[in-house]
Amino acid sequence: MTAEARHCCDLMRLYVEHEDRVMLYWPRFDEYLIPVHDGGTSGIVLRYCPWCGVRLPKSKRDSDSPDA
Repeated sequence: MTAEARHCCDLMRLYVEHEDRVMLYWPRFDEYLIPVHDGGTSGIVLRYCPWCGVRLPKSKRDSDSPDA
């Protein structure tokens, strides 16, 4: 899955692109999150799509790559 919105299903795409930010996708870390509305950028990382059940990409947050 890439930043070009190749999401696992139409519902994931819909909620990631929704103006109310129901879901977040951070391409830098390849993470899908449910935002925590605490005034910051906190979120709960998802491991599986809540709609279709597909395993989501492993986070690149702890990667040693220079992009992360």
